[in-house]
Amino acid sequence: MGNIFDDAISAAVMEDFEKAENLDDFLERDKDKMLDIPLSEYLNRMLYEKDLSVADVVNGSGLTKSYVYQIFSNERKYPSREKLLAIGFGLKLKEVEMQRMLRIGGCSELYIKNSRDAAILYCVREGLNLDETNDVLYKHDMDIIDGEK
Repeated sequence: MGNIFDDAISAAVMEDFEKAENLDDFLERDKDKMLDIPLSEYLNRMLYEKDLSVADVVNGSGLTKSYVYQIFSNERKYPSREKLLAIGFGLKLKEVEMQRMLRIGGCSELYIKNSRDAAILYCVREGLNLDETNDVLYKHDMDIIDGEK
């Protein structure tokens, strides 16, 4: 089976939904493709796929070691959007991965019609790290990503 985060899988799930005779049938048939997973599970999958360590995420996020470990171990379930963005940069997430992480974490996705979000999306697409992203934000007189807030 493919990665549950693939767009092709999403299209297949939508097709199953449209063909389902009832909700119970759909939910049972497609339960292994749903994204309602703990944030820590998604983050650990990304960690594995990116071949990174939690220490790498700590270094790239600017967050404290204990806080990041608590999120990855599911001791903290609902970090703020700012902390998730910092973790996303620490994980070197691509745009679609960053958006999924925010969704799974219960936060709003980056919105292109918001100037700050657009700047962050630009930085993600360009593969900039957190420090470089904060430089861009600062240069444009926008709040930096400060996960420690």
